[in-house]
Amino acid sequence: MASTTPEIPPEVLIMAIYHEIPNERAALAAAILYGIATIVMIALTIKTRSWFMITVAVTGLFQVLGWCFRVIILHDPKLIWYILQEAPPTPSRPAQRLWRVLASRQALQQ
Repeated sequence: MASTTPEIPPEVLIMAIYHEIPNERAALAAAILYGIATIVMIALTIKTRSWFMITVAVTGLFQVLGWCFRVIILHDPKLIWYILQEAPPTPSRPAQRLWRVLASRQALQQ
C-alpha cells in the first residue's frame, strides 16, 4: 500500500507560519523602504569611512531579504521560504570582527 500525505492548503500553511495572512503590498513597501535605507547607509558608511556602520548596512540587507521571502511565500507557500527568511545569521559578529581589523590597521598606519 502506498501511503500518501494529504495536501495542505496554502492558506493553512501560511496561517500556521505567521498566524495571519501577510499583506503583500505592505511587505513590498517594507522591502523597498529598507532597500532605500540600506543603500543610503552603505553610501554614508563609504563616504564617512565609518566602517563600524557596516553592521547596520548588512542588517539592512538581511531585512530586505526577509521581506522579499515573505512576498515569495505568499505566491509559493513552502516551508523552505520561511526557513530562509529566518535563517540569516546575526551579522553583527562578522561585522564587529571586520571593524576591529580595520581599526587595528588604521592604528598601525598612524
